[in-house]
Amino acid sequence: MLCPERPRAAQRPGRPGRPAGTARPGTAKVVWRAGLGVFALAGVVAGFEERRPSLDTVDFLSYFTTLSNLIGAAALLAGALPGLHGRPRVDWLRGAAALYLAITGLVYALLMGGDAGTWTGWAQHRVMPVAVPLDWLLFATAHDFPARRTVLGWLAFPLAYLGYTLAHGVATSWYPYPYLNTAEYGFGPFTSYTSAIAVLFVVLAGLLAAWPALHRRTIVVNKRSRLNGGGGPAGGRRRRRRGR
Repeated sequence: MLCPERPRAAQRPGRPGRPAGTARPGTAKVVWRAGLGVFALAGVVAGFEERRPSLDTVDFLSYFTTLSNLIGAAALLAGALPGLHGRPRVDWLRGAAALYLAITGLVYALLMGGDAGTWTGWAQHRVMPVAVPLDWLLFATAHDFPARRTVLGWLAFPLAYLGYTLAHGVATSWYPYPYLNTAEYGFGPFTSYTSAIAVLFVVLAGLLAAWPALHRRTIVVNKRSRLNGGGGPAGGRRRRRRGR
């Protein structure tokens, strides 16, 4: 099951093929991703219905939890489609979604109390923050993403989100998370929380970006080990020497 997302081989002559870098996902992978993607969307929609009319659409979409779940749903559904599965941009989005949802789960558990409450809370704070990073780890991309550029690209969204949240808070006096409200709680909680979250973002982004290359090297080492230990020419020679 630990298999990379393989780009499709060169198109056979005389047959129409799919674009380079795509492959047809297996049935189990389609069911896994499509089911989780629909589940994530259902959790977001139900969560919005639960919080109306006390929370309007703009404020609801101002929660990082909401946005990370929507990004996760988009990445999963795109990764389940035969025409998009395995494409570099889709796999890049899968990695970004894995990062954002992992942060969502960790921050909620470690800094926000971790009480999931309703099933929508479980869906958005417990299930998806585990399922989407797991998808990235189990089905590692076969594409080579430069680590530094990838990490910086993934971090652009949370930085933009922080800027938007602060500007929106100044304009409306409403903040999705109390520690961002410097006018009421001061800069102490703001600095402490944002610094801790920033460290989590950078560390996790580096680990997730490094995973595909590490996974490929592990597969190569395992294949060489099997060939050298048994079944391969070197293993056969060793067995013959032991038998003499």
